Amino acid sequence: MKKILIVGATTFGYDVEVKIPQILENLIEKDVIEVYSPQFCSGVKDFITLLDEMCNLVGPKGIKTLYSSCKEIENDLKTYDDYFGFGNQAEAVRLARQVGVNNERDISLYAHLVRTNIHIKSLHEIEEKSGRKIPYSPHISRVLLVNKICDIYEDRRLPIARKIIKKLELSERERREALNQTYGSKLELDIPILTTVILSQCNKVSDILDEVLNLRKDSKVRRYRKWCNKLQEAIYNDDRKTIEKCDKQLKAICPEVFEEASKVHLRSIPQMDFSLEGEGIALTISNLASAGFSYLMKYLRRRDLIFLTDLKNRIKNIKHSKDEFEKVFKVKLKT
Repeated sequence: MKKILIVGATTFGYDVEVKIPQILENLIEKDVIEVYSPQFCSGVKDFITLLDEMCNLVGPKGIKTLYSSCKEIENDLKTYDDYFGFGNQAEAVRLARQVGVNNERDISLYAHLVRTNIHIKSLHEIEEKSGRKIPYSPHISRVLLVNKICDIYEDRRLPIARKIIKKLELSERERREALNQTYGSKLELDIPILTTVILSQCNKVSDILDEVLNLRKDSKVRRYRKWCNKLQEAIYNDDRKTIEKCDKQLKAICPEVFEEASKVHLRSIPQMDFSLEGEGIALTISNLASAGFSYLMKYLRRRDLIFLTDLKNRIKNIKHSKDEFEKVFKVKLKT
């Protein structure tokens, strides 16, 4: 018989009142639900460790903005606090003060974060012991927070290459949304930008793998991958000089690639006459000394990242993710 596994209440050695619904107690007695008690919540020291882990993940200054920037999460926190009322319990207040949390609202906020961390760590612990993946359904007042924490965690772990491409995807999505608001919306699938580019080169499903390999072997992609690996290694080794150099290279092309929504940047490339007759040499030198030379230098500085500019230009020429999806998979999506 399969059981529902829940993470038990944790009080860290304090006499904190935790409300358990009667229906839950009945299901536990009937052996329908099993309570999992984590082994890393035995005292104040563990509480400090769990809280520090969340503060390091979100950032001390980011914790409060995490709630204030998302009204839904803030409302969920109020629901959570109304039910459990940690800010009004003497033992919970005493425990919070031991870690420097004194404001009543902050007590509930940090209890919310610590509880989230306990559940995530419990899942990892269960999976390590059993070797099985456990589906997780958070408390209804913690769903949005768990999603946000998972996003932050994934963002920290993302390789540099995926982070940059993800930023480009967000930029393109903002541009589309701005156009949709102006001219009327149209159904588009939320497909990753690289997938859309690959599908645009395919006529049938069997072409997908070939196009993936073609993209991987492209010289611009190889240079971009090498640059990303260089930056990733510099981050791991705390090589500040290389990090700063790569950061400057990326910032040099940011205005071209990560354009703001509803804004279009036009780039002008000067005409250059390379003939050696008449005034050709003088004219060429003149052009190179002005805009032409600066453009060429800019190109050389961002040579390893030109794939991003190429990717942005290609995605603009692709009609819609929906069109490419329908063409390759021979389906018709309803709008």
